[in-house]
Amino acid sequence: KSGKITVNQLDKALEKQKGGASSEPIGELLVKMKYASHKDVALGLSEQLNIPYVELNENVKPTQEEISLIPEAIARRFHVIPLKRENGTITVGMKDPLDVEAIDTIRSLTKLEVARAVGTDEKILELINKFYRDEEYIESNLRDIADEENGKSDAAPETIDAEQLRILANDVPVVRLVNLLLLQAIRDRASDIHFEPAEHDVTIRIRVDGRLMETTPPPKNMYKAVVTR
Repeated sequence: KSGKITVNQLDKALEKQKGGASSEPIGELLVKMKYASHKDVALGLSEQLNIPYVELNENVKPTQEEISLIPEAIARRFHVIPLKRENGTITVGMKDPLDVEAIDTIRSLTKLEVARAVGTDEKILELINKFYRDEEYIESNLRDIADEENGKSDAAPETIDAEQLRILANDVPVVRLVNLLLLQAIRDRASDIHFEPAEHDVTIRIRVDGRLMETTPPPKNMYKAVVTR
């Protein structure tokens, strides 16, 4: 429809796909056959599905909080990048906006509605490499969450029912912290994560190659909600 490829080129790609020579999506096949660019395919998807196209350039600057809502492993698996969180919705740049598994996974992780935007695969991967900064990124975010929650005067109640715990477990700081811990465990190839509550604080250790290594813990008032999540 956009005129980027000819009918003959599309027929050749479809013939290759239907003939079993390739199991790739038609868009990827068109790029591989040099009939279209990644941007052409993304713009075509945007027009066909009536989903916004987003130019993923230096002007795209999600906050650390927004980035930490989706763990790096999930971003790389589904080729997605969080762009903006607003009014109970997270806008996500996606290579494949029809990927139902990706949308359901993000919705389940963040407890937010997912607004889709189409981006090119190469630019999404560039932003993943830019914004997920391994050790520095994880540790600084864990410390930020701990500092923010320690600054709050409200102490966690001694007793709390299941419904209150469910609500607390969906708070943004809790979601961020759990996602960061899982990201750290995946990055370090940890076999398990240990939570060790004491009277006034909590210790978190991850087991890597048989050794328990301590990481930045949450404040004690977050412990029950973190474990529940």
